[in-house]
Amino acid sequence: MMKDITPLLDRYRECSRNLCNEHFRLEEDADFMRKADAYDRFAEVDKVLFSALVLVDIGMASHAEKYGVEPLPFLRVIPGAPGPSPIHINRPSPDGNRYWDEKVDRVTGDEAGLIFVSYYDYNIYGFLDHEFYMTRITTFDRHPHLVGRDALMRVGYARVFLDDAAAEG
Repeated sequence: MMKDITPLLDRYRECSRNLCNEHFRLEEDADFMRKADAYDRFAEVDKVLFSALVLVDIGMASHAEKYGVEPLPFLRVIPGAPGPSPIHINRPSPDGNRYWDEKVDRVTGDEAGLIFVSYYDYNIYGFLDHEFYMTRITTFDRHPHLVGRDALMRVGYARVFLDDAAAEG
């Protein structure tokens, strides 16, 4: 049984964005190291916020340290558009950077399994929006070589479900 918890994540998203943008974000011309320090402080607070506003409510508070570090297998991200939804899949890179330009750029809800890792923004030092769900691909019928890779789904193109079976296992 799966329960749609997108509204719960939307509530966290709004709170997190406001907290970061109003209280942690520095002006555009601030020194990079000051920006990085402010973001690191925010990331610590944000992990607690995600736990308090999402994980506690769904009975999974013991997974708080995993947020943003590893996938949360009990949170399934399912594309919700009537047709294929845009997806940005990370391609392997020898330089260690993340490139979200894998050739496969569309997915339907019934062909791929995606589990939630965190929210994602390309520019963490600008205005935070939590524009994407960062996910881990667990299955992909037409492209099995992509299993195990991270992928980004724009928040408006997907829903997040609590998977009771994965939560118990």
